[in-house]
Amino acid sequence: MKKQKMTYEESMQRLEQIIDQIQKDQTTMSELTQVLQEARELIKFCEDSLRNVQDKLTEFNDEP
Repeated sequence: MKKQKMTYEESMQRLEQIIDQIQKDQTTMSELTQVLQEARELIKFCEDSLRNVQDKLTEFNDEP
């Protein structure tokens, strides 16, 4: 994953690229571990981002 902070949309786009790369067998065995680790980090970031938005929406809905 990039060192600079990515947006949710950029992370999802990168995940799509990784999936496409794996499905088209464009990843060597030596690269696979690194690519899967990057995907794991991106998935966690996206899950955390969605959870954060959900929490904010819940707070907003709970306000009088």
